[in-house]
Amino acid sequence: MTMNFNKETWKELLEKFSSYEGTVTDYCKENNVTKSQFYYYNKKFTKASTPIFHAIEVMPEVSHLSKAKSDAKENKSIKIELGRANIYLPSEDLDLLTAVIKEISRLC
Repeated sequence: MTMNFNKETWKELLEKFSSYEGTVTDYCKENNVTKSQFYYYNKKFTKASTPIFHAIEVMPEVSHLSKAKSDAKENKSIKIELGRANIYLPSEDLDLLTAVIKEISRLC
Protein backbone atom coordinates (compact mmCIF):
# COMPACT_ATOMS: atom_id res chain seq x y z
CA MET A 1 0.00 0.00 0.00
CA THR A 2 1.39 3.40 -0.97
CA MET A 3 1.36 6.45 1.26
CA ASN A 4 0.45 10.04 0.44
CA PHE A 5 3.02 12.43 1.86
CA ASN A 6 3.20 16.19 2.08
CA LYS A 7 5.78 18.30 0.23
CA GLU A 8 8.30 18.35 3.08
CA THR A 9 8.14 14.58 3.53
CA TRP A 10 8.79 14.04 -0.18
CA LYS A 11 11.79 16.34 -0.05
CA GLU A 12 13.16 14.37 2.92
CA LEU A 13 12.58 11.05 1.12
CA LEU A 14 14.38 12.28 -1.98
CA GLU A 15 17.30 13.64 0.06
CA LYS A 16 17.64 10.33 1.95
CA PHE A 17 17.70 8.46 -1.37
CA SER A 18 20.89 10.28 -2.38
CA SER A 19 22.77 8.34 0.33
CA TYR A 20 20.82 5.09 -0.20
CA GLU A 21 22.94 2.29 -1.67
CA GLY A 22 20.16 0.14 -3.11
CA THR A 23 17.94 0.52 -6.14
CA VAL A 24 15.00 2.85 -6.62
CA THR A 25 12.68 -0.18 -6.53
CA ASP A 26 14.04 -1.32 -3.16
CA TYR A 27 13.94 2.20 -1.72
CA CYS A 28 10.33 2.67 -2.82
CA LYS A 29 9.29 -0.67 -1.29
CA GLU A 30 10.97 0.23 2.02
CA ASN A 31 9.19 3.59 2.12
CA ASN A 32 5.78 2.43 0.83
CA VAL A 33 5.78 4.60 -2.29
CA THR A 34 5.49 3.70 -5.95
CA LYS A 35 8.29 4.25 -8.42
CA SER A 36 6.03 6.53 -10.44
CA GLN A 37 5.45 8.72 -7.36
CA PHE A 38 9.17 8.76 -6.66
CA TYR A 39 10.05 9.83 -10.21
CA TYR A 40 7.20 12.37 -10.33
CA TYR A 41 8.30 14.18 -7.16
CA ASN A 42 11.98 13.89 -8.04
CA LYS A 43 11.29 15.61 -11.36
CA LYS A 44 8.98 18.17 -9.75
CA PHE A 45 11.48 19.27 -7.12
CA THR A 46 14.47 19.13 -9.48
CA LYS A 47 12.64 21.32 -11.99
CA ALA A 48 11.60 23.80 -9.27
CA SER A 49 15.17 24.21 -8.06
CA THR A 50 16.74 24.56 -11.51
CA PRO A 51 17.68 28.18 -12.18
CA ILE A 52 16.29 29.74 -15.33
CA PHE A 53 18.54 31.98 -17.37
CA HIS A 54 17.00 35.16 -18.72
CA ALA A 55 19.18 36.82 -21.33
CA ILE A 56 19.16 40.58 -21.16
CA GLU A 57 20.75 42.47 -24.01
CA VAL A 58 22.59 45.43 -22.59
CA MET A 59 23.20 48.08 -25.18
CA PRO A 60 24.27 51.54 -24.12
CA GLU A 61 21.91 54.08 -25.57
CA VAL A 62 22.26 57.80 -25.52
CA SER A 63 18.99 59.43 -24.51
CA HIS A 64 17.59 62.48 -22.81
CA LEU A 65 16.11 61.67 -19.43
CA SER A 66 14.27 64.97 -19.16
CA LYS A 67 13.58 68.04 -21.28
CA ALA A 68 15.65 70.15 -18.90
CA LYS A 69 18.71 68.08 -19.74
CA SER A 70 18.02 67.97 -23.45
CA ASP A 71 20.21 70.96 -24.15
CA ALA A 72 23.01 69.69 -21.92
CA LYS A 73 25.49 66.98 -22.80
CA GLU A 74 23.75 63.71 -23.73
CA ASN A 75 23.55 61.18 -20.91
CA LYS A 76 24.60 57.59 -21.46
CA SER A 77 21.97 55.25 -20.10
CA ILE A 78 20.92 51.65 -20.36
CA LYS A 79 17.42 50.98 -21.60
CA ILE A 80 15.59 47.81 -20.51
CA GLU A 81 12.38 47.00 -22.35
CA LEU A 82 9.89 44.58 -20.78
CA GLY A 83 6.74 44.43 -22.83
CA ARG A 84 5.42 47.98 -22.89
CA ALA A 85 7.62 49.12 -20.00
CA ASN A 86 10.88 50.98 -20.64
CA ILE A 87 13.43 51.35 -17.84
CA TYR A 88 16.29 53.82 -18.23
CA LEU A 89 19.26 53.44 -15.91
CA PRO A 90 22.41 55.54 -15.80
CA SER A 91 25.23 53.38 -17.15
CA GLU A 92 27.72 54.59 -14.55
CA ASP A 93 25.61 53.36 -11.57
CA LEU A 94 26.61 49.68 -11.48
CA ASP A 95 24.98 49.02 -8.09
CA LEU A 96 21.60 50.24 -9.32
CA LEU A 97 21.89 48.22 -12.53
CA THR A 98 22.76 45.08 -10.55
CA ALA A 99 19.84 45.57 -8.15
CA VAL A 100 17.35 46.11 -10.99
CA ILE A 101 18.52 43.03 -12.91
CA LYS A 102 18.32 40.87 -9.76
CA GLU A 103 14.80 42.10 -9.06
CA ILE A 104 13.68 41.51 -12.65
CA SER A 105 15.11 37.99 -12.67
CA ARG A 106 13.44 37.27 -9.30
CA LEU A 107 10.07 38.32 -10.69
CA CYS A 108 10.33 36.54 -14.05
